[in-house]
Amino acid sequence: MSVYLLGGEGFIGHNIVDVISPTMDCVCVDKKQSTFCTNNHKTIILDTYNVAMPTHGDVFIHLVDHQTNLVNFFNDEKGVVANVHVSKYKHVLLISSAAVYAKPNSDYGKRKLALEEIYYNYCHKNNIPLAIVRIFNVFGKYQWPNKPGSLISTLIVNALQNHTTIIQDMEAERDFVLASDVAQSIKIIIKEKLEGIIDIGTGHLTKIKDVVEIINKLIAPDTCLIQNNNTKETIQMKAALQINNLTASYVSMEKGLQETICFYKKNLDKFYG
Repeated sequence: MSVYLLGGEGFIGHNIVDVISPTMDCVCVDKKQSTFCTNNHKTIILDTYNVAMPTHGDVFIHLVDHQTNLVNFFNDEKGVVANVHVSKYKHVLLISSAAVYAKPNSDYGKRKLALEEIYYNYCHKNNIPLAIVRIFNVFGKYQWPNKPGSLISTLIVNALQNHTTIIQDMEAERDFVLASDVAQSIKIIIKEKLEGIIDIGTGHLTKIKDVVEIINKLIAPDTCLIQNNNTKETIQMKAALQINNLTASYVSMEKGLQETICFYKKNLDKFYG
């Protein structure tokens, strides 16, 4: 089985490839190659928003967040549908986000909802099995720190460098899920050809202060230097709906943080070298 990953050279894409490549042929399609070059997949350097792909496979995974205004977004994404030959795939996985629950009116939330609409309409019309995968607060190896959505990698990297992390609300809660666990769920979705809207998360909310406490325990006491702004979060966050066959193999928060810390200790030079 061949799997084409649009945006596959990114954080989540690399984790997916690590998990599925032993049993599936992976092709990452992206504008540039990742800093973390591996031999477990092929890479096509291509801007599918402007150029058609020369080949296609069995499964198509869309991982890109195309950051533009909504008018251009609809036109550009419809162009991608044609350029990647979506009609020729046997299964499509659209990687969306839990932001559609918590922040649907944010620019990011609007883009994800628009993307879901485009692919639902197209796949429904053309009888293509579609899984809309809404991922919750993902963390793990390959994630670039100090970017939106990268709280845990930022905490870890700052702790390793004795830098301070600014936190708005230490009591805020998130459904944090390890990227390799997300990848295991993606593997199940592909193998079982699942369809519909699928949440990927642990089903449990964890307070940010508890994450900081575990990082301090795993690296060194008081390693996490925090500037707590004590700004109470007003958005009501939710946890993913439990889907037993997707979450059965998930690791604990502590083990996930331990694996992530080990990755950054070994690869810190790739981020700040």
